[in-house]
Amino acid sequence: MTTVLYICIYGYTPITSSYANYMHASATLVGLIGSAYAISQVLFKLPSGILADKIGKHKPIVIACLAIGFLAPILSIFIHSPLVLFISRILTGIGVAAWIQIIMIFSSYFPSERSANSVGIISIACYLGQFLGTFFGSVLAESFGYLAPFYFSAMAGAAGFLISLFIKEKPIDMSTVKPFSLKDLLPIASDKNLILLTTFSAIAIFALFTSSFGFTPLIAEELFNANKFQVGLITAIVTAVPMLASYLCARITPKTRIRRLVVWSLVLCGIFCMLTPFSPSLFILYLLQAVIGFTANLVVVILMPFSMMSFPPEKKTTALSFYQAFFCLGAAIGPWVIGFILDVSGSYVVGFTIVCVLCLACAGLCLMSYTKGPGMNIKKKRGDGQLFVK
Repeated sequence: MTTVLYICIYGYTPITSSYANYMHASATLVGLIGSAYAISQVLFKLPSGILADKIGKHKPIVIACLAIGFLAPILSIFIHSPLVLFISRILTGIGVAAWIQIIMIFSSYFPSERSANSVGIISIACYLGQFLGTFFGSVLAESFGYLAPFYFSAMAGAAGFLISLFIKEKPIDMSTVKPFSLKDLLPIASDKNLILLTTFSAIAIFALFTSSFGFTPLIAEELFNANKFQVGLITAIVTAVPMLASYLCARITPKTRIRRLVVWSLVLCGIFCMLTPFSPSLFILYLLQAVIGFTANLVVVILMPFSMMSFPPEKKTTALSFYQAFFCLGAAIGPWVIGFILDVSGSYVVGFTIVCVLCLACAGLCLMSYTKGPGMNIKKKRGDGQLFVK
């Protein structure tokens, strides 16, 4: 089901920027359309997590989100305008809110000490769906035109909705769990450890969505006269390499130096973003995007289980929802801000250099911070490995 969900979500993602540009949207509007997917995640992921904690169930939310994900491409099939494309991307972001609930259902099949491994395993299915969606969506766009990927996504969405009706969820005995109230949200939202982890992931996603999912396709078209398939291949590559990142996360042990991985991932992500506008060939552009996709997603996936590790069971879904919703601010703000800068400066170099500076600054923050979680330390310390914030 996870794979089919992400085929639906990413089936038309590769051609979104090009399609908006084809409909004569400005760079700012192209960036806003690219941000729409993340904007709705920021708005809806946290409420969906709170609702799941209140009712003690995840499956109903999964079913509702998949139904909305199915409707998203249908709109753009029948109405062709940048505004409708923006609305479709908003609905797509609401649909992907199912991802948090899927993680919680899947992780319940594993003992608590293997939470990082379970996230790594289910993330492989997620990235497989992203790769299949972007690859075949690109092939269909090149062969049959811009609307073909939307039909492809709609069919995948219908299949995902049907499958969601049959998933099994372990029942939660709500009589043994303290009921969640909105008063419990403030301690979660103000948790310094959670805020730091969210910030690291937000900057990584800022870079990924600004580059690979935002303006790199336009660079490919302008510099190398790339066709629809070649443009879509950028997104396909970016969604394929994270499967390796998820595989690594599935093999994490308590001895793994998590913080070192996060720091180096942010540094490499920033540097390769800055190099993107200087690509001498389409092949080099693909290599740069592969590194960006791997490093940015490694940061997000590797920190995901730590975001909810220090919270009791009745607050874990809300904590994970906070992490997922607010790191999406990077994806929501990134393409729009950089798109505005491109409209003003007319230079990809300026925009991508700003992305690099943000990644390097975040890597420095990670080095100086103190974060809870085994393996987050670089130097050996006494105690249980809880580092950044006391």
